[in-house]
Amino acid sequence: MKTMSRAECVHYCENRLIDLWKTHGREAAHSIRHERYLECKDFCKRHGFNAVEFYEMWKMAFTFAKRAYTE
Repeated sequence: MKTMSRAECVHYCENRLIDLWKTHGREAAHSIRHERYLECKDFCKRHGFNAVEFYEMWKMAFTFAKRAYTE
């Protein structure tokens, strides 16, 4: 059972990406970016989304974050 909507998970990941970029810049180290990816993946998994669903949501969140982020 999903406890959160797809849009809510996308929005969470979008915010986490923007926070990452504000803190470490767009060129953050791979380990830092990967840590954020795993954090979002775990968050969405806890709310009922599988890996395939998460990957699609991650791509959407990344696109939305790129549009919203201003340096």
